[in-house]
Amino acid sequence: MKIVRYIGAVLAGVIVASFFMFGEEAIRQTVYPPPSGTNTQDVAQMKAFVATLPASSFMLALTGQLIGVFAATWLAARLARRANAGYITGFICLCALAALSVAWFRVGDPRRIVNAFMMPKPDWFSEAGLVIWIAATWVGARVGAERKLSNS
Repeated sequence: MKIVRYIGAVLAGVIVASFFMFGEEAIRQTVYPPPSGTNTQDVAQMKAFVATLPASSFMLALTGQLIGVFAATWLAARLARRANAGYITGFICLCALAALSVAWFRVGDPRRIVNAFMMPKPDWFSEAGLVIWIAATWVGARVGAERKLSNS
């Protein structure tokens, strides 16, 4: 039964991470929509649009990642009663995000497929994202796995 709890905890964590990540993306698209008349199927137009986004747009993305990864790894570790479930959840989410980044850059149209590495972004964004991801995974898993030392 422990393995069922462990697997369920990891799946719950991945679902929670997805909820936060897609929520952040929806908020970002609402706050920073492409200009009217932008053809989201045209790579050149999308590159031009992404190049004009302010740093706050990228900070919002990093904030969504931070909250989502922390919540997911905390939940997985709490449900499984083991920090390893949180670490595995963070790793799975990172791999999923990397795979999606290669294949799917969604702005306005969820069916739109473009290589996200083609889109301009600040130099600091990828490095900050990785540091935030690792830190949020480590802290979330550690805090989620903590046990109460007393019942008082």
